[in-house]
Amino acid sequence: MKSENAERASDEAETEAETEAEAVAENMPEGKGRGRFMDTAPADIPEGIVRKLARIAGLEYVERHKRGGGGLCLGIIGKRPRRRALMILGQMAGNIGKGSTEDALKASKSSWLEVVEWREDAEYAALWAAAVKVRREVAASRLEDDLWGRSLNGYDIEDVRGGERVTLRKFDNNLGVNLLKGLGFVGKDVGVKVPKGAKGGPIPKPVPGVDGAPVEVAPVGENVDTVLFADRATAFKAMKVMPTEGKG
Repeated sequence: MKSENAERASDEAETEAETEAEAVAENMPEGKGRGRFMDTAPADIPEGIVRKLARIAGLEYVERHKRGGGGLCLGIIGKRPRRRALMILGQMAGNIGKGSTEDALKASKSSWLEVVEWREDAEYAALWAAAVKVRREVAASRLEDDLWGRSLNGYDIEDVRGGERVTLRKFDNNLGVNLLKGLGFVGKDVGVKVPKGAKGGPIPKPVPGVDGAPVEVAPVGENVDTVLFADRATAFKAMKVMPTEGKG
């Protein structure tokens, strides 16, 4: 009971301090002083992004929760740290291609040490994993589109011809082949070199009875070994040689 009262009192004091900081910042003119007070104002929770990440992570998002963020990540102590933690997720999933995770940390005035601590909360760890998954899928899709464009339409490169700088259009056939391989339209054996015989000649035929090659069976009468024991006429006929009559 005492811990709940202490937590409630801490939240009320923090809320009062945040409200005061916002009011002071709004009424101050532009300048360094106003920027200092604006830094103490709480970060906005990107409700729409947190809601979608919660759906991806399989977490329950409570609409219009009094603490915002769908009532998630309440294990992160302090309203301000929790807001900054959720703001990082908004930066990660909402600005893909426009900034890195480091930029998200700077925008929320957070550090990696804090992120590691926040991810000890199971719900925040699940939201973080969902944000990373979204970033990777979107980045992979954008990269694939860019590679397809470079393969089909080519890309410009700078070169020097005749002492003058010119722009040339280059096409990369290997890039297209690799893309087709990745999609499964081209077999994995594409690009495999066919072995050749000596000095680049054709591969010699396997010897019958060697390396699994079938043994060729010659018909009777056409094999010299067979006709050696026959009469001379049959032997010469098999070898297509006419006998020469000997002189008597």
